Amino acid sequence: MRISATNYQLLTNEGTGASDLRPGHLGPNVTPSETPPPEGTNVIPVPKLRIQLLGPFQVSVDAWVVPERAWRSHRATALVKLLALAPDHRLHREVIMEILWPELDFDDQANNLNVSASRARRALATVGAPPGHFLVRSGNHLLLGPPDRIRVDVATGQNLSLDPATGEATAGGQLAYARGDPNAAATPRVVAAAYTPDGDLFAVDVATGVLARQTPANAGTLTTIGPLGVTLTDGASFDIAGSGEALLASPG
Repeated sequence: MRISATNYQLLTNEGTGASDLRPGHLGPNVTPSETPPPEGTNVIPVPKLRIQLLGPFQVSVDAWVVPERAWRSHRATALVKLLALAPDHRLHREVIMEILWPELDFDDQANNLNVSASRARRALATVGAPPGHFLVRSGNHLLLGPPDRIRVDVATGQNLSLDPATGEATAGGQLAYARGDPNAAATPRVVAAAYTPDGDLFAVDVATGVLARQTPANAGTLTTIGPLGVTLTDGASFDIAGSGEALLASPG
């Protein structure tokens, strides 16, 4: 399976705004008399994971913010960001490997993924995340965690792109179909996108069931190309090869 490693763009549908947590500080609804839980302590059976993508990257488990020093590698943070942006917070392992380490062979990619996932789990454990809930493997997929326990703090409908080299998320224009487009009245739900070698950005919209083009790239304005002709789920993957051929895959 191959996916463009230069840009991976998704429409996120989680979150309600920027986080007000600060590293090393108590979050909302927590009194100063409370103390952080010991490492590995399970405060509740499945704690809530909150991720702030825009502005300073920040992750909290319940009310406790993961300190910056706990993230030993920017690849660990890039992995968390990538899964936070993915539909249902899950991606095929090979997709992740091609995005984050396109220059490496398969064995080195797999080793780097295992190391990055382990470092991310340890970072979450410093503020009480129990094992077995976050960054877990399910078959050939890697899951960030239970979707109902994860909050990603970006604006609803935010158009984000993730730089695989640095793990930084950048906001583009709000996703919407152009005036006069057959789908102008529709609210898009883009789950995958890919670039051509010439830099044109195409997107898969499961809300309308069409392939759309975003012009200019990252500006947010969509133009309908045509129907996909297949029924897709949120876990769909999309790539465009240098030959002009496209690959579209969806979990069965």
